[in-house]
Amino acid sequence: MSLDSRSVSRWIAAAGLILAPIVFALSDLIEPAWSDDSAEYLREVATAPNRHLAWGLLWAIGGVALLAGMIGVARLLRGGVGGAVGAVGAWMVGVSAAVVGGLLLALAVVETAMADADRNAAEMVALYDATEDVWLALVAFGTLFFGGLGLGTLLVAVGLLIRRPVPIWSPVLLIAWIVTIFVSPNRWVNLAAIVLILGAFAPVAARIAGMRNEQWERWQPLPDAEPRAARRAGGLQPSGS
Repeated sequence: MSLDSRSVSRWIAAAGLILAPIVFALSDLIEPAWSDDSAEYLREVATAPNRHLAWGLLWAIGGVALLAGMIGVARLLRGGVGGAVGAVGAWMVGVSAAVVGGLLLALAVVETAMADADRNAAEMVALYDATEDVWLALVAFGTLFFGGLGLGTLLVAVGLLIRRPVPIWSPVLLIAWIVTIFVSPNRWVNLAAIVLILGAFAPVAARIAGMRNEQWERWQPLPDAEPRAARRAGGLQPSGS
């Protein structure tokens, strides 16, 4: 394998698509706090603050890895309307994942400080409840999660269905993942969703990693079906017509 910018960019993109779901799964496996009750949630954080901080850090790492992978998906899908739709979705997913990862890391730091034993537990619970009622934060996070990740993933699935660089079950799994994010979150639902998205990303990563450098550097890495069809139709026309 030659080590130049083309092969490096391919392997970074392919690795990002596989690494991100694995890191997200690890974050959910080590996260100690899952309760819907604010007081109980902070008590769970207090039982394992380092694990809670690691949860936020892993989310941040996974978000950056997914951004790298989605940049590769946007490049892979270039060409035609389907490519445009998929590329827009890929950028929405990548940027949203990176921002959400950074926010969750910051949130983990704040929650760990709030759960410190030296602080007044009742005051910290009241403060935690107050932060959950900030409508601007709720709108921003909802937009990033459901808009950027949810809608963006749907657009990526549409792009994959139109451009067909991978088997049809890959975008179908992406659509199934979108359904799972509307289910009440818990450790096992999250892990099931991660299995779906890892299965969806695996053939995309394999397609990117398996491309030749010359093919990858083209403006349009995948063949364009419409021009090919037009050329075939033109070749069947009688000469002089």
